[in-house]
Amino acid sequence: MSNIVDTLKLGRDALAEAMNLHIYDAANGETPGPKCRYQAAVLALDSAVTPPVKSRDRQFYTPLEMEAALCAWEFLLDHENLPEEKRVPAIAGAFGSMGYAAMRHVSMQAGAIALAVHDHMETNDYEHDGGSYDWDFVPSVLVKLDWLHLVQDNQYSGEPYRPDIPTLFELVLADLGDQITKRDRAAEWMAKARRECHKQWGYAELIDDHEERTRVAFEAKQDPAEFVRLLGEKYDLEPAGLAW
Repeated sequence: MSNIVDTLKLGRDALAEAMNLHIYDAANGETPGPKCRYQAAVLALDSAVTPPVKSRDRQFYTPLEMEAALCAWEFLLDHENLPEEKRVPAIAGAFGSMGYAAMRHVSMQAGAIALAVHDHMETNDYEHDGGSYDWDFVPSVLVKLDWLHLVQDNQYSGEPYRPDIPTLFELVLADLGDQITKRDRAAEWMAKARRECHKQWGYAELIDDHEERTRVAFEAKQDPAEFVRLLGEKYDLEPAGLAW
């Protein structure tokens, strides 16, 4: 599970399936009554895993979201100590008008946005391997946010602030291009498979002899070590430790 929300979703779906298939016959129209504790638990889990309209209404944050919030808060505090000419006016204005208590809550929402950008980066096979998450990546996201909209959403009844995450990432990529690299998952997989060929069968070029099988295994996200083991066994190769 990537985080606690995924775990709760899994538990919610399992409970709903058990309730509808084994406790009640939902297929034949049987439904739980208003006092059914299983239905109450499903509804409670629905509420827990459904993001509220307002960030401030959330009941819990994941450890990674808390880390991102703390990074955002550190950035805001450091930003306050910068010379005026180096400050981002929108951020300085928000801090000056809202104060510390309110901005701590704003930093939680800002951190969650920064984390979403980071997750988007990794999902698209990029790595931030040339700088630090707290002092480079998170600040790069934060200075690109609409702070007026963010504060109005977080502290007042303004419209929900939902910036476009892919667009934010493109801006961060332009800003931190020398720190962010594109992963070549195919090359990584092939390199691991080649090492396994040598380790298991003493023949690193095994995958070169079976390019189509190897391509299919990679695209199916098969474990390289398992693929190499099965490939060697298919062709009755002698294990490396037994080869003469």
